[in-house]
Amino acid sequence: MKTFLKWAGISLALLVAGKVAWNAVVNSAQNALFAPEDYTQTVETGGPIEAKYMAMGSCEVEKLEVPALEEDWGKFVAYYPANLAESSGQYPVVVMVNGTGVGASKYPAVFEHLASWGFIVVGNDDPSTCTGESADATLAWLLNENADPDTMELVTAGRLEREGNSYTLSYQESELTGLEGTTTEVQVDGGRVTLLRKGTINSQMVFEEGQRHLSMYETPYGSLSVGIHTHRMRSTLGEAGGELEIDYAIEIDHLVAGQNMFRMNVKKDPSIAQ
Repeated sequence: MKTFLKWAGISLALLVAGKVAWNAVVNSAQNALFAPEDYTQTVETGGPIEAKYMAMGSCEVEKLEVPALEEDWGKFVAYYPANLAESSGQYPVVVMVNGTGVGASKYPAVFEHLASWGFIVVGNDDPSTCTGESADATLAWLLNENADPDTMELVTAGRLEREGNSYTLSYQESELTGLEGTTTEVQVDGGRVTLLRKGTINSQMVFEEGQRHLSMYETPYGSLSVGIHTHRMRSTLGEAGGELEIDYAIEIDHLVAGQNMFRMNVKKDPSIAQ
């Protein structure tokens, strides 16, 4: 019996040691880069053409990343030539569809290498891309970023009210916004902002940084359910006014239908007595 217990104890110790070793291997793989940062300088090439394109290209490279639509996907990332914004030219796109457990953050050197040769390279950190949904969403995000931004600026009178630690700003929409006959209320309560519209258009949008909320739009043509995914939010609203800035995506059927930036600057009308 003692011998059996001894062997059982040894077996248990081996199992524990094996599990610890396996966890160490898994953690190391999760944190390791799958392409060395200097691979363009250290990989041996077989000829002049291969050597030419293994080296870095002539383009300076910049990077853009935003939270992905699904939390499991990590982030959408794009590497691109730095002169892209000032250029009128077109750039080819490479969508990196990674294998299981090999997200974009595992090989940034490859993204940068391709971008240095004039490519826009996009990817995400989805640990399992078998359905292709995350790759499709990544490309949809890039196409939306590439669209010409529609910027609208509206200066109007409104009313700012405080209730406890929350603030409510209300104003009338105008013909300029296409929402004439609609009253908009913006309720700021800590880290949560709710935008209500009542009138010609009825809708409710809820914003919380890093969160996704389902919202309903009621229009003359029917109701529409959309997702609101808030990437970043900043508010300095107080009794004297302040600023509110929200960077968010509108999603339809889990695909990005639009990236939007909402900025509001609230100032007291100097003609109103203290």
